[in-house]
Amino acid sequence: MKYNIALLLTFFTTICLAQLREGFVYAQDIIDDLAVELRYCNDNNFVGEQIDGYNKEVVIMTTLAAKALKNVQDTLKKRDLV
Repeated sequence: MKYNIALLLTFFTTICLAQLREGFVYAQDIIDDLAVELRYCNDNNFVGEQIDGYNKEVVIMTTLAAKALKNVQDTLKKRDLV
C-alpha cells in the first residue's frame, strides 16, 4: 500500500510539473529531426562539468519561435544545406 501511494504521488507530481506554460512547447515536438547539443548537460562547456539542474537535453521555447525555426530548417533542407 505504501508503494502504491508513493507511485501515485510520483506520477501525479510528474504530470503536474511536466506541463508547460501556455505558449511554450518542447522544440522537438515541432521539429522532429532537431539536432540538440545543450552544453550545460555534460562536461563539454566552459566550466568543465555538468551544471546542476540541466539533466536532459530538452529545448523549451515559445510556439512562435519553434515554428519559425522549423520554417528555417525546412527552407535549408529544400536547398540541400542541412
